[in-house]
Amino acid sequence: MVAWAKEVNADNTYLNNLKVLANSVAISTRDFGLAASIVVAYNKAHETKVDTANSKYQGTVGKRQVFTGLTLIKKISVEGQYGTTNICRFTDAAGNVFVWFASNCGGKEFEENNTYTVKATVKAFKDYRGLQETVISRVVAA
Repeated sequence: MVAWAKEVNADNTYLNNLKVLANSVAISTRDFGLAASIVVAYNKAHETKVDTANSKYQGTVGKRQVFTGLTLIKKISVEGQYGTTNICRFTDAAGNVFVWFASNCGGKEFEENNTYTVKATVKAFKDYRGLQETVISRVVAA
């Protein structure tokens, strides 16, 4: 990751600061936070980009259905008042977005960047930042 940061195309101030820091012989304690952010910047630069601009709602609310070709693009854990909620974001080949809010997102059964056929109940249709998302629940690998 440090090798990536040394060679990164610095098209903004943040990436330029990472590049300067990575090429430094030593860093001060003041720069520890910036140095630690190299991990996140590297992961973000290397994540698979999926065109979801044309996402449409899929299925029928309240109906349990089988969805094929869903790729898990992101697993996020969020701490809240009632414990940890995991958010799993899937896309299909057409760029449609599916979101699953769960306590464990299938544990180790579902891994990022893998494609699955799942059986799930369509819980709701939501707009998130102008993007149509199908919210699913009770997800199991089919």
